[in-house]
Amino acid sequence: MASGTTNTHAHTGHHQRRVLFLTGGWVAMVSAGRVMVVNLFSRAKVVLPTKQGDYSIDPSKISKIIFSEEPTSETCILAAITHGCMVALCGVSSAKGWTMKACGMGMLKDIAFYHGELYVLQLDRPLVRLLKFGISGGANEVALVTTIQAVVIHSLPYLLWEEDDDVDVHTVYIFEMGNKLTMAVKTGEYFFRLFELVIDVNYRRWEEMTSLHDYALFLGPTCSMAVEVCAEGRGGVQRNHIYYSNERYGHVPSHKRYLTKMADGRIVYYDDDEIVCYDRKVIISQGFYGERGVQAAMWLVPPHV
Repeated sequence: MASGTTNTHAHTGHHQRRVLFLTGGWVAMVSAGRVMVVNLFSRAKVVLPTKQGDYSIDPSKISKIIFSEEPTSETCILAAITHGCMVALCGVSSAKGWTMKACGMGMLKDIAFYHGELYVLQLDRPLVRLLKFGISGGANEVALVTTIQAVVIHSLPYLLWEEDDDVDVHTVYIFEMGNKLTMAVKTGEYFFRLFELVIDVNYRRWEEMTSLHDYALFLGPTCSMAVEVCAEGRGGVQRNHIYYSNERYGHVPSHKRYLTKMADGRIVYYDDDEIVCYDRKVIISQGFYGERGVQAAMWLVPPHV
């Protein structure tokens, strides 16, 4: 396993290149006004259309892209969070391109495919909503949203046991961990709360977790994922640890440690371990920070680890 940081803005000629998402060796890259999907190990490449009928997508306004399965599959669907808090869908094998869907009030904070279905996390203070999108369309067909279902709605103050309705939440993430849909809530500079989705006959709710058990968690604006880690750790990564990239530009902690220098000379740091305690349990977190102008860290996790 490898983890690292990269400058997600690079220039090739007069065109700006942005890396949006990376996992299992696959990266979605915006370059010259196009979205390309490239595998860093096999160098396989898929170029996606930017238009479909009256629908269009501005690649520069995409904040995150996820894959439903391996992009080499004809049935793979890409889902993206884009401008105006819209969800955009595109079938990799479809020449008909992107479709767009709004989902009401509130900010779209994260998206994830879980058991082949698309879930969207929406923050509309003081509420956090988990929405499930029904999608139609297979190989060579247009991907369309057919239904939007509210899976669970929680009040953030109630969920976090906070008395203040304007609770300080920096960001939220969703991802799969141990075959469970899981949410991470960052409530302060270094403080994370973790919740797993529990679905029973009579209720659906987020239940708080106090341990990652055999997993290490990587969090960032372009990629969030949980990886199972052996007891002795691997490549410096340890189980029951959270590794996160700071999403606030230019914020560097005073007790930082030097990590690496970017090609343009700007420096990336990592923070000392922070002990996160809740209900007498401990989860260690470690943050990665860049000087102003350096994009948030991006995690590189090889396939089949």
